[in-house]
Amino acid sequence: MAYGEHNSPIKHRKQLFFWICFITLGTVNSFAFAVDFSLSGQAGVVDNPHQLSTQLDPQIEPFVQIGLRLSNRFENDAYFKIRAKQLEFSDDERADNSLTRFEFGYRSEDRLSDGKINYHVFANHDIRDKNYVSKITGEDATFSGESIVDRYDYDSTKLNANISYTTEQKTRYRLGYQYRKKDYESFSITGLSDFDYSHDRIKFDLQIRPSSQNRFKAAISTTRRNFDDKRVDDSNGDDIAGTDLEYDYYKYSLGYVYRPDSDVRIELSAFSSEREDNGVGYADASEQGINIYSWFQLDEKQRIFASLRYSDFSYDNQIVESETALEEESFNRKGQTVRFDYRRRLSDENENQLSFILTLIFSDFNSSNPFYKYSGNTIAAGIRYSIL
Repeated sequence: MAYGEHNSPIKHRKQLFFWICFITLGTVNSFAFAVDFSLSGQAGVVDNPHQLSTQLDPQIEPFVQIGLRLSNRFENDAYFKIRAKQLEFSDDERADNSLTRFEFGYRSEDRLSDGKINYHVFANHDIRDKNYVSKITGEDATFSGESIVDRYDYDSTKLNANISYTTEQKTRYRLGYQYRKKDYESFSITGLSDFDYSHDRIKFDLQIRPSSQNRFKAAISTTRRNFDDKRVDDSNGDDIAGTDLEYDYYKYSLGYVYRPDSDVRIELSAFSSEREDNGVGYADASEQGINIYSWFQLDEKQRIFASLRYSDFSYDNQIVESETALEEESFNRKGQTVRFDYRRRLSDENENQLSFILTLIFSDFNSSNPFYKYSGNTIAAGIRYSIL
């Protein structure tokens, strides 16, 4: 099948949905008040859009990216946000992808004699559309001779509730709960597992602010994930009939924020997570990593952003790995992504802003399976228009 010839009713429905939202929100913005709105367009190239190994000779592909953000806060402390992003590739349409998110929430605050209590409840819904290209062949993915190119398309709904207490000394204690339901594209193919799941997560985090320039953070969370139709594996990685797979996640993180003045912000964090299945432990895994994020205001109109994420994922008990696994998570992997962004405001207005944006992304990942070892670079430039 040639690139771009794949036809999917759901894929076309999601793309049409994105553009309807895009046009509608642009129209609403012309008449709405107190709405933050931004529209961006970038053109660029990426040398490995499918994150393939060098064995498959990935090609440099040009693309166009359009992004939209819209948010508003009402007088009763309710708010809504909408974000949408679409990537279109001119030569390899298999790399086209989009993500649309809707969020609606409510915040409130109660002042106390020794601090304050904040409440935040919100729900969001994500729609993801992408093509699944095999890491082994570099072609549209198949299973038992049938196309599964839409395997990683999904709809995801999250319900969140947070309560926090902040002392007069700016120490914050926060407890949060999240319910998530994630539905992937469905297939009626014998032997193909189902990714659909729901989970419940409880998180506690602490933030200490000894001075206006320094913040220390710590967080711990536990998550129970229940798959709708996926089996537990035995010690050989084979499905056990009549079982339902569950995962328990435990995550810990520490962080530090340094902001010497209003022109500089640097954030450092490290995390460690563990995953346990409800079987013999065949899917037990661990991951550790670090994140660095910073931005610098060069002058009144120029700002640069820089970030780095490094992670190391490994299985605890798997010795022999499947050569035909469909999930990228089926292999040990480690690597990093480095990103730089530059923004320059082109207009002098504070409320209606036109900016030039430049983005550079460098990724490099190693894996126990050579087909999952890859590197990729992206460069893009464009314009962003914002109404604040």
